[in-house]
Amino acid sequence: MTFDYRHLIDKSVLDILKKILEDIQSNGISDDRSIYISFRTNAQGVVLSKPVKQKYPKEITIILQHQFKNLTVLDEKFTVNITFSGITETVEVPFNTITSFLDPAANFGFQFAVSNEAKLGKSNSYVNKADILPSKFKLTDNKKAKINNKEATVVAFDKFRKKSEEGSVY
Repeated sequence: MTFDYRHLIDKSVLDILKKILEDIQSNGISDDRSIYISFRTNAQGVVLSKPVKQKYPKEITIILQHQFKNLTVLDEKFTVNITFSGITETVEVPFNTITSFLDPAANFGFQFAVSNEAKLGKSNSYVNKADILPSKFKLTDNKKAKINNKEATVVAFDKFRKKSEEGSVY
């Protein structure tokens, strides 16, 4: 008998995210915590307003921090009311459309690699799904960084982390 370890890991990682969201649903979120969730806007089952989908045709990152309401976690998706440009709307996000998750306060995150078909919105399939982000991933003060040959703004969280004996941030 062989085990599909990749599938087991992927399911476990999504179960972790569901448990985190269920906890936030039940208990709220502390003032010092923010949760970043990125997902494909062109994927089947995603519900966003037309203006938001037009502005973010492939992917968007939402932040659960202070100004969200009615977080509801279901088996296959979650819904939440968040504000875009001053307008509150309900967003539905199937778990199989999530591309990344980050909790900077815990220095924990994961990222999913999406198949070419999924990138085009034709399927929800992933390739080499979850990769846990390295714990020694250093974020620097609002600098431009190259990530997968794309430029991105990276925000610093180092000042909130403890230093190990060797002096490296974890």
